[in-house]
Amino acid sequence: RNILEGSFSLSGVPDTAFFEERLRLLKLFKPYAFKGIPDIRVIVYNKVPVMAMLRLPTRESGGKANLQQGAVGVGIDLASGVTTTAVQGKKSKIIDTIPNSRLSVSGLKIPYWKEILELAVKTQEISGLGFLGADVAIDKERGPVFLEVNARAGLSIQVANQAGLQERMERVSGLKIKTIKRGVNVGRDLFGGEIEEEVEDISGRRVIGIIEKVELTGRTGGEIEVEAKIDTGAGFTSIDLELAKNLGFEKTIEAYEKLNVKYEDIKDLTVKEREAIFKNIPYLETTAIVHSSHGTTYRPMVKIKIEMDKRVIYSKATIIDRAHLKYPIIIGNKDLGRFLIDVNKI
Repeated sequence: RNILEGSFSLSGVPDTAFFEERLRLLKLFKPYAFKGIPDIRVIVYNKVPVMAMLRLPTRESGGKANLQQGAVGVGIDLASGVTTTAVQGKKSKIIDTIPNSRLSVSGLKIPYWKEILELAVKTQEISGLGFLGADVAIDKERGPVFLEVNARAGLSIQVANQAGLQERMERVSGLKIKTIKRGVNVGRDLFGGEIEEEVEDISGRRVIGIIEKVELTGRTGGEIEVEAKIDTGAGFTSIDLELAKNLGFEKTIEAYEKLNVKYEDIKDLTVKEREAIFKNIPYLETTAIVHSSHGTTYRPMVKIKIEMDKRVIYSKATIIDRAHLKYPIIIGNKDLGRFLIDVNKI
């Protein structure tokens, strides 16, 4: 109404109007935002995201996600996309909760996190700017939506992240980043992990991803490094036949295969009767009944040493043909007691 009545055209000079698409507020942000749409600012330098902040509109800011007007800015852990420290207003006052509420702003998981980082890096690639702040909102229906680019991003983001931009920029300066995906991975590897470290300190457990590099030591003492799949749905750790042979269990496999024992043949036997069948197999630790989508099988088990994320596990691993699968070893639930699994960790 004010526009139509000429309130913003005091001299009566004609102007041009344009229409913008209306974004719909994501349900996750409804309790945290006053009237307006929150956005995520990502600082990108040399095609690497170096810092990020969630900006939340407040009553003080009039529903605008602008810290200079009183909005809240929350630092984001680049690796996990989880919010950390919050500040409010142009003085960057550190706060724990949303103003006039008891809602904590730390620990909030930002959806579409990888896509948001990729969109920010793509913005720099297209714009040609060496340093920029990319503002991205999340629409309820469309997901991440690019809002605008800032050649001179504000400094409050450093307070919200409890870190300086200069040091982070120096760490990525001169790096040859060929792809958007590579730039995102570098940023998450270098400048993430605050949440992970806090979780590890509290729980005493290491945080690992669903794919981890492990170092295996078998009967002969030789060490082999492979990629392992972390599978909490599997009871036991399982290794591939060829990998088991390389770890010194070739005679174990040969002797076991010679017996050609099927599960159906021994399922009604007692434990002692089963042990008697396999007692002469060299280096065999024990045997295990394994139920899987392919049916029930009886497998040999051998003792191996696994080093994963600087922790040593002495495991009884089953042996099975995994040649048709991507990973030669899966780490099962029995060997994951000292770890927490982050499915987003890369």
